[in-house]
Amino acid sequence: MTDVADEAIRRAIVEPLIEYNVARSGRHDFRPLVLAIEDDHGVVVGGLWGRTSFDWLFVELLFVPEPLRGRGLGAELMSRAEAEAVARGCHGAWLDTFEFQARGFYERLGYQCFGQLPDYPVGSARFFMRKMLPWSLAFALTLSLPFVEDHAFTVLAASLPLIAFVHATYGFDMLFRILAVAAAVIFVATACLPARLPAPAMA
Repeated sequence: MTDVADEAIRRAIVEPLIEYNVARSGRHDFRPLVLAIEDDHGVVVGGLWGRTSFDWLFVELLFVPEPLRGRGLGAELMSRAEAEAVARGCHGAWLDTFEFQARGFYERLGYQCFGQLPDYPVGSARFFMRKMLPWSLAFALTLSLPFVEDHAFTVLAASLPLIAFVHATYGFDMLFRILAVAAAVIFVATACLPARLPAPAMA
């Protein structure tokens, strides 16, 4: 037993574990996701450290220096990380935070607590939070419409302001319910639509 963090020991433990996970899941899509805040001299003074795997973004670390707070940098870092996660095919994001840290901040960004450890430390708690990424849901809905699949990105771009408004006004729960209902309606509607006819050949 030791309290020395030997990276060689960690590699000896984690590498066979990764091999096991890949063999059982058939997935090997772990990718770091890092956004750095630099000062005027190019020195990193904060940022976001996370990773994507198994269709989820995990935000491990987020820090904005005290002099730079109140400018929306934290929200911007989260937004950029979420956008990159969607581009990588993720449908959700999760993280953890302490009671004395930033639960309220993450809730304002649409995250919800799905678990907690009380007395961590004693008299406080550690919260585990998640968020389904609405852009990913909207994109999936768009592609499911046969009659707009040729204009998927146009429809998605047009829907983003409405998605943002519902999310900001009514919260993520209402947004998710609306998207779920829309998905069900679209599924039924598309199932009832006739198959597309091939385009006539041009002489």
